[in-house]
Amino acid sequence: MDETAFPILLVDLAFREGALTASDLERLWPMVRRAASFIVRNGPVTSQDRWEEDDGYSPFTLAVEIASLLAAAELADRAGDRTGAQYLRETADLWNASIERWTFAIDTPLARQLDIPGYYVRIAPPERADAASPLDGFVPIKNRPPDGSCEPAVQIVSPDALALVRFGLRAPDDPRILATVCAIDALLKVEFSTGPCWHRYNGDGYGEHADGGPFNVMGIGRAWPLLTGERAHYELAAGRVAEAERLLVALESFSSDGKLIPEQVWDAADIPGRELFHVRPSGSAMPLAWAHAEQPEITAFARGWSCLRYATAAAGALSSCRNQVAARGMAL
Repeated sequence: MDETAFPILLVDLAFREGALTASDLERLWPMVRRAASFIVRNGPVTSQDRWEEDDGYSPFTLAVEIASLLAAAELADRAGDRTGAQYLRETADLWNASIERWTFAIDTPLARQLDIPGYYVRIAPPERADAASPLDGFVPIKNRPPDGSCEPAVQIVSPDALALVRFGLRAPDDPRILATVCAIDALLKVEFSTGPCWHRYNGDGYGEHADGGPFNVMGIGRAWPLLTGERAHYELAAGRVAEAERLLVALESFSSDGKLIPEQVWDAADIPGRELFHVRPSGSAMPLAWAHAEQPEITAFARGWSCLRYATAAAGALSSCRNQVAARGMAL
């Protein structure tokens, strides 16, 4: 679903930055309309999260879906489709108002252990008739042994929830976001000498084995430099530019001698026989273009370059479908 939503955001961004003309928009509107229609008809549940592992209610995918519907609504207005624009805004508003019901776990054993009220989960499974909430369900962990391949949704945490800030749906100082950051750092953060890095989610099995043996459908998930870059965007949204710049330095430190950023870095003791060294690229994919893309964005935002800023039209405008979506300025 997010891969259907992102092209809508790209069209909106390109137009507002002057890379597309009004006639270009007219030509592209049918594509945008079909994409928005697909999202409305098939969302908000995604059949596959951004890690290509599970279906359900993903905070990351929800953020991208809602932002894209708001962008599509503005494009619909420009195309003269006022009815369609209103419907897209109302759908976005409804989904936004439901995010916590779908994905925010309250007063769980983990929350009590961390002394926080709650946190956004990694993903909640699709609703079932016999479940009061998606949070009551279980999430398959597809890279784990059979006896540990299914966990309660409320036990799995991921940095994915920070997308709610990146796309302007929640403020960086929202108490629910702050509590989730606490959970993310407690469960997923790895402190290296060059700076922090994060795991995708607790219990991840996508990575080499403890002895350095290659991933063979099962393993141990390692720290992802990509997530250091994404955390830098959160720090920028919170106004902590110096911290974002520190994280950028950390992101760059995880690269290979050839300056390629890997999918994962080795976060255990050196295993020379496997060519695995602490804080160096693991045997995962390299380069990860996804991670490389964070570098210029973080640099641009830290230096105040407005030409790359992405606006979701979400901040302060989603409390009711009666509000007209107009707020801008959050970073992609």
